[in-house]
Amino acid sequence: MSQDKAERFFLAMVSAQVLIFFLVSSFQFNEQKKFNVPPSCRSDDPEVNRLNDNLAVYYGAMATCRENVHALLVEELQDSNVGLKQAEARYEGMKVTARRMAQITNRLGKPMPFPSHFKHAVKL
Repeated sequence: MSQDKAERFFLAMVSAQVLIFFLVSSFQFNEQKKFNVPPSCRSDDPEVNRLNDNLAVYYGAMATCRENVHALLVEELQDSNVGLKQAEARYEGMKVTARRMAQITNRLGKPMPFPSHFKHAVKL
């Protein structure tokens, strides 16, 4: 390949990467990271409050995991990544654990509700 063709190829590759960067950076994923226990779920029983506080912290961890899945989806646009399936599987496991935590809290009092947007898949 001549030097002129090599330069044009290099510039085309850089232009494509810049275009992908701007397309990807236009996607915003602002996941709520801090969850507060609603007043209706507060109880006189300190154990119920402790369980709900733990559930709120766990929902924050789930939000971080969802954000990581989104970041991997964005990365998928650029190149294939095996980590996406692992992150999605981890998130599905976290949903199961959150539901179990809510069931345990439900035995003692009213559990903090599962965030409705967590039921939907992460999309670009």
